Amino acid sequence: MVKKRQKLFATKNDEIIRENNCNSLISFLKPSKLDQRIMIAEHKRNHGDFDGGGEIFNKIDNDNYSWFKGIIIEACKKNQAFDTSK
Repeated sequence: MVKKRQKLFATKNDEIIRENNCNSLISFLKPSKLDQRIMIAEHKRNHGDFDGGGEIFNKIDNDNYSWFKGIIIEACKKNQAFDTSK
């Protein structure tokens, strides 16, 4: 279930600034590093690219992240962003 949230941005300009800042951050991340690859996947998922985010998570082969990976992949299949609680 996705929780109902308050409006995230005060203005459309705030939303555009945040999007530009997120895209700038993502451009500096290195997909070869696991933690940064997870950030890239979450960015994709939270911006509506559920297939792209899910694809990255599917390729993560690290037992330390298996619990998290399953939750996020399921959220991607349901086209859920931000809140993956049930």
